Formats: sequence, structure tokens, C-alpha cells
Amino acid sequence: MNFKIQSPITIVVLLYTFGMFFQRVGSYFTAQFTDNSIYQNLGENSFGVIFVIVATSKLKMWSKIHWLSRDGLNRAYLFILPAAYIFLNLGEWYPYSLEILTAGVLSTIFTGVLEELLCRGLVIALLINFYQSANKNNVELKAVIVSSLIFGVVHLLNIFEKPDEIGAIMGQVIYATFIGIGFAACYIKTKSLIPLIFIHIGINLMSFLTSAPHSSSAQSFTDTIGVIIICSPLAFYGVLLLTINRKKSDAFLVR
Repeated sequence: MNFKIQSPITIVVLLYTFGMFFQRVGSYFTAQFTDNSIYQNLGENSFGVIFVIVATSKLKMWSKIHWLSRDGLNRAYLFILPAAYIFLNLGEWYPYSLEILTAGVLSTIFTGVLEELLCRGLVIALLINFYQSANKNNVELKAVIVSSLIFGVVHLLNIFEKPDEIGAIMGQVIYATFIGIGFAACYIKTKSLIPLIFIHIGINLMSFLTSAPHSSSAQSFTDTIGVIIICSPLAFYGVLLLTINRKKSDAFLVR
């Protein structure tokens, strides 16, 4: 697995694809022991975390990920919009048992670590490293757009699992891309991944606490329009962060 980074887009697609594959393996493995969807999600996300840790190590990218920087502390206000999404699902908590609650909380933690480490930390580092080496212009913006588009398009793989929900999956592609743009831009401008991990965990945790088990998911594209509209500000926010008042000193350098 000693990749030469000549085609980073290919590597990114493979990372997303294999990440989703290992999540499905984790879900399938857990399903052999329990029918509870929350435990299955825990198995899915724990397998995903293991995959991304191994992939980051094999690609020797740990040192190229920015965890928490002085820029991140000085620009903490840039996290306000992403953090506001934690409160979208604010409502009455569903009464889970302590055992199920623990499994659900762990699952949301694994999800936050998995998706931010893979989709922001690892993928952004790979793309920026390539674009800088190739002396490309607008390196940061290209890395954000490309990583987010691939992240969104890879969700089409869900069609194999839910072929009857292709409309909802198309909607998922759109709003996942919007989320990716906003979060990736925030990561690049603050050089801090840890706050985004906590924000991601907070969003998923609030959604979990206020949702009943086995609640119905979106079935058609129409069902996702509300989420698309709600997530669209993140896309505009991300583009603005990367294009307005851009200074040379802001460059996101891969160490």
C-alpha cells in the first residue's frame, strides 16, 4: 500500500470507497449478533475508524494533518456557523436505556472522528500536497471543491444497498457536497481539525438523542429538499472563506 501520489483523485476515490466498504463490513458483522440498528451503527463506524487510522498510517500522512493551531484559536469565530448546526435538531430527547444510549454516543463519536479525519484531514492533505507539488493556482479552493464533490458523489454507492431510494440518494449527494465545502474550508482557514470533530459529534449526537429508533429515512428526492436548503449556507460560507480577503500568509501548507 505504498502509493506514489501521482493521481490523488484516484486515491481519494479509493479511500472513500473502501471506507464505506469497511463500514458495511462492520455493520454486517455486528448484525450477526444483534438486530438492534444502534449497535449495528456502532459496529459500522468502529470498523470505519480502524480503516482510516490504518490508511493514514500507510500513507504516512499523520504529520501532515493540522489538529489544533494558533490560527484555530485566534479564528474560533469561524466555527460559529458549523457549530450552529448542532442545534437544528434541538428538541425532546428520546428515552433510551443506558445501554443503548452508551452505544449510540460511542457511535456518534466514532462517526465524527472517522469522517473528519478521512474527509477533511487525510483527503485535504493529499490533494493540497499534490496541487502544491504541481504548482497549481488556487490550491486551497481546488482541494476543497474536489474533495467535497468526490465525497458527495461517493454516496451514490448507497444505491446498491437501497436501489428503491435513488431520489433520496441524489439529494444526499447534494447536501453532503455542501457540508463538505463548508467544513473543509473552515478546516483550511483555521488549520484545526479537532474543533470540527467535536462539532460533527455534537450534530450527530443531537440528532441521535432526539430521534426514535427505526425512524423512517428519506424515501425520495423531495424528502431531502429541506436538508439541501438548510445545508446550502455551508457551501456559500466555504467559498467565501476561501475567496474573500485571501492573504498569502493564510496558505495551508502541508508540512
